[in-house]
Amino acid sequence: MGKQKASEDIRTQIKLERLRKHLEEVEEISMKWASQLTYQSILPPVLFLEGKPLYNHMLRKHLRKRALWKNYTEWEQRIRRIRELSETLFKKAQEEGLSRSDASPVVNAAFKERYFFFTPVFGSSDKEIIKANKSIVEGLVSLEEMAELGKEWDSMRALGEKMHELVFKAIRSSDILYPCQLCKQLWEDD
Repeated sequence: MGKQKASEDIRTQIKLERLRKHLEEVEEISMKWASQLTYQSILPPVLFLEGKPLYNHMLRKHLRKRALWKNYTEWEQRIRRIRELSETLFKKAQEEGLSRSDASPVVNAAFKERYFFFTPVFGSSDKEIIKANKSIVEGLVSLEEMAELGKEWDSMRALGEKMHELVFKAIRSSDILYPCQLCKQLWEDD
């Protein structure tokens, strides 16, 4: 009977260690995801959860704040719209004779000129491209797509900040202890 009890205690300790590591991983993934929610680029990044069903599942089960996922759905829609508008602006810059690589700093400069809160980092070659294409920058500033892009970007940033805060609240709360499928598998007997 004593050996069986010792064996069960060891099993429990192993399971607890696996679960602890898993919850650390969930926290790490949550932090990476939260950092993406407040980026500073006119072209949105590839969404962190895109193509990662396991991460998506883990975060949705462990971070159960409804407001977080409601905001995330809206944030994703805004990101997609920003991608569409950015692509339209890049094409318009290319129609003016710029290459795709030269269009990027020009569109960013136009966005910065219209929306002062936007602070992209320009290298010296970017600055030369912008200076050489000042008329294209000025033309892009006045486009309706640029105005819409600014509104979408503002909304996306506000949502990102809200979600960033909600992620950190969820991590600090007991919400993170809700089990996901992986938790259940870690706890099952081998």
